Amino acid sequence: MIRSVFDNQVSLVCAIAELHLQSARFDLDPVFGNGLIHNGLGRPDLTFDIEPKDPLTKEADCRWLPIESESVNSVMFDPPFLAGGGTTGKMHDRYSSFSNWRELLAFYDASIFEMYRVLNTKGVLVFKCQDLMNGRTQIFSHCEIYKMALELGFYAKDLFILESRRLMRPHNMKNQLHARKSHTYFWVFENSGKNNGIWAPGPQGV
Repeated sequence: MIRSVFDNQVSLVCAIAELHLQSARFDLDPVFGNGLIHNGLGRPDLTFDIEPKDPLTKEADCRWLPIESESVNSVMFDPPFLAGGGTTGKMHDRYSSFSNWRELLAFYDASIFEMYRVLNTKGVLVFKCQDLMNGRTQIFSHCEIYKMALELGFYAKDLFILESRRLMRPHNMKNQLHARKSHTYFWVFENSGKNNGIWAPGPQGV
């Protein structure tokens, strides 16, 4: 039996593939990076990144992909999740970040729009995300992403949770106001095919 909570990313991603993909690998990863999220599966046929780290990955912004509409069956999307944390430091160097959470959510919105465009009807989008704190305000990113996806016409087919085995030590825990985030989410969305003209062609006219 496949459960919804894992403490190992490889096992979680393989479980998603077993339940929801038509093959043992994703068709597309628009923010491929080092590709570690695909360990246990085959490399996607299409890999893009805004700053490619290997010669097989093409340069492209995930919000404007140079591929045809309704051309892929599955997408793995593991974008940055930090906002408002500055432009230096270990977490920024590892995961990148945005200047504020509104900028981050706007990026998510545009990216989901593009994933809907390139996916076939019944195509699957797996969106990895994590909630964050902005000052003393909770930003429940996984809820915002859920709303964005449903408004476009995606169906929320499943939700998985990955528990972290270790956490980076916070700078100051003297006045803790909220529970520390120790998990990430993997949304599984399905393209319903009911776009009703909500998306437009990409920058290449595809």
